[in-house]
Amino acid sequence: MESVDNTILDTTMRSIHNTSSLDGSTCTNLMEQIENLNLKLTSANQEIENLKMENMTLKTKVEECYRLLKNPLPEHSQDNNQISREMERQKETTAPETPSMTSDRNHDDDRCVETTCSLQPKASVVNGSSFSKKKHNQDST
Repeated sequence: MESVDNTILDTTMRSIHNTSSLDGSTCTNLMEQIENLNLKLTSANQEIENLKMENMTLKTKVEECYRLLKNPLPEHSQDNNQISREMERQKETTAPETPSMTSDRNHDDDRCVETTCSLQPKASVVNGSSFSKKKHNQDST
């Protein structure tokens, strides 16, 4: 009885009961099952290793993407500069709101400044002389 209890707790090959009392087909079936389980275990361990490698690769890619977001490369900064220039160009072509003459925002050292801007297609502009005369008259007043 004591030897049976020891074999239950033992995890080595000695823990396998004496198989001499089993017939040949039962023993063969058990050995095949053990072999199949060993193959499954080996396959599962290989899959775990593959997943670990894939996890490391993905983690590296995520860290690289995060680093690029924090510190863009020079080639990305050129794209960012181009986007910034486009945004500035859009701001320049949008006519600013004309503020009232009495607004505090228009006074610069007790001098009233008013800026108006209207954009016209190049073909419709006849000459710039009327604009320059108007500006000159405003500056002299």
